[in-house]
Amino acid sequence: MTELLTPPAGASLDAAVGTTYTLNLDAFLVVPALLTLARIPSRGEQGGAAPLELLDSLRRTADRMTVFTQAGQIAVPTGGRSKAMFAFLEHGTVPVTAPKGGVFHPKTWALRFAHQDGTFTHRIVIASRNLTFDRSWDAVISMDEGDQGEPLQGYADFLRRLPDLALADLAPEHLERVLSVARSIARARFVPPAGYHTSQVHVLGMGARSDKRLLPARIDRALIVSPFLKRALLDEVHIAWDRLSVVSRSADLDSELTEDLGCEALELRPDLVGDDVDEIGDGMVFPLSGLHAKVFVFDTGRDSTTWVGSANATCAAFNTNVEILLELEGSRSGTGVAKWLEDAASPEQQNFRSILQQHIWSDVPVVTDDEADTDLDRARREFAAIPVDAWVDNLDDMSFSVRYMTCDPLPDLAGIRIRARPLTLSGWHEVRTGSSLDLTRPATLEGLTGFLVYELRRGRLHTEFVVRAEMHGEPDGRRGRLIAQLLQDPDRLIRYLMLLLRDEIDDRFNNGDGGAPPPGSGGARALETLPLVERFVRAASRKPETIGHIQQLFADLENTEVVPAGLRELWAEIWNAVNIGSVS
Repeated sequence: MTELLTPPAGASLDAAVGTTYTLNLDAFLVVPALLTLARIPSRGEQGGAAPLELLDSLRRTADRMTVFTQAGQIAVPTGGRSKAMFAFLEHGTVPVTAPKGGVFHPKTWALRFAHQDGTFTHRIVIASRNLTFDRSWDAVISMDEGDQGEPLQGYADFLRRLPDLALADLAPEHLERVLSVARSIARARFVPPAGYHTSQVHVLGMGARSDKRLLPARIDRALIVSPFLKRALLDEVHIAWDRLSVVSRSADLDSELTEDLGCEALELRPDLVGDDVDEIGDGMVFPLSGLHAKVFVFDTGRDSTTWVGSANATCAAFNTNVEILLELEGSRSGTGVAKWLEDAASPEQQNFRSILQQHIWSDVPVVTDDEADTDLDRARREFAAIPVDAWVDNLDDMSFSVRYMTCDPLPDLAGIRIRARPLTLSGWHEVRTGSSLDLTRPATLEGLTGFLVYELRRGRLHTEFVVRAEMHGEPDGRRGRLIAQLLQDPDRLIRYLMLLLRDEIDDRFNNGDGGAPPPGSGGARALETLPLVERFVRAASRKPETIGHIQQLFADLENTEVVPAGLRELWAEIWNAVNIGSVS
């Protein structure tokens, strides 16, 4: 996904709207780096300190990203980065529920890029991959805006309706950005992938009618790729079994189909996969290594229709879940089932058929961990659907008291025990089911968080997940003060500035570090030897947008001790010179 989220050459991110079923906050944390650096920065420093590049990308782009995710499916972060950094993601993380009682399951990104000439372009990504670090065989399609393209019917309306699914009102700036992207995408034209001539989007689970109506009325040949299967859904496909090819997990093929049906049953080669993990279950924090792609190919006459997206071949996907499918039309000879399943031209080449093998039917009954919910799965979504408020009381400049509350009582489910804690703090608080949540905890500025962790237990089974609380009384300048604490000292600030001011041409001669001082050299003393003025002047000429970023940084660090003596005055002179146009 890295290259699909990377802006075009000479462009920068203006806005990003994403949807995902499961959300890993660690993965969300590095998306800004992908959008600004085209790579994931390493931690690079000891003690869990925030990498400077990641901190900069967060500061610049976090407010430009909004991600909608199924309530109850936000995983507890396990990475070693400072949990204070998740504060930058609070407003942009939007838990939602599906209006028909299923799950919110679409995986897509709507990206708007700003170009240096003042124009904007868009990219749409539709996939089967969640915003996690899971490793699996997925299907992903990216479409860029182009003059030779066509409007993508249905997608803009999908974006416009997303805020209506949220548990709480979106922050005003995020709501306006989502609606703005929907408006501009409605006017954009997108180029279908090679081999296809038309495209449109189908959104499932947000209308009054059954989405099974989308299945074609007449099909000559069909291919269905889906890790989860339900025989009842396959029975709705209007085709003889011997004209159907199904690619799925071995267990689902044995559970839902039988050899005497006569359909072609295929699975991934075992040397290419590890143990599968149920996407819908509690294992979302563990990497998937099996099949996760969802593809439907229907041949009719000389034409072929391909669907790619989030929907499995299950009744839940087409009855109650919110799903998204990109429909592509092409010729049967170029994009049909036979093309998908043709053998590779040589053993050295890889294509879709080369990663598959014929399924060997089991002689014993198979029970699958399929899409069906477990009791804990349903319980976590019920608990997560109760909105939480976080009321902040400012005790002094750096100390706070936070009261996490729900207006509605938490579900009273037989045998379920629940504990809660703020994401940034240790120590659990027992919560009574059937009663409203009321948890008060002291916190420092870094410990202040709008993310709350729930732990549910039933017997020996347990699950943890994150809910987002609506924060009231958030301290003024919270993010700027957090940046100051994450930068920690003047030395790191100077290194950060030199990072912002680095020049690709000059950096070929100084190992790419922008001439930054080594750690521990002393920020104030470094000012006497570093060519900051030259760097500022060069940036004003070559990268004027960087000057604006630095001005905002100094505004964020107002009244902190991170800025060394003399630097603020030096910057004020540079900023004034830039504003009156005397720097060339």
